[in-house]
Amino acid sequence: MCWAVKCDQCGKTTWAGCGRHVDSVMNKVPEAQRCKCSSGKSDLNDAAGDQKVAASRFYMGALILVIMAIGLGKLAGYGANAETL
Repeated sequence: MCWAVKCDQCGKTTWAGCGRHVDSVMNKVPEAQRCKCSSGKSDLNDAAGDQKVAASRFYMGALILVIMAIGLGKLAGYGANAETL
């Protein structure tokens, strides 16, 4: 989700959020009131990006642990077939 915010540099309107809804946010802002700074977005976008990276790393780590646990279980003979239960 994206939303309008004020630019930290020029004070005009820019956006924050995921980046998928920028047009719907900025289309409501008159051209003269839009931020023209080089970044074109607020620091909140960087924070949102950092959170996405952290979440991706967390889930990738969890997936690796699950795969390792399944592999170790098979090496130990668990889950080989229903008769071993």
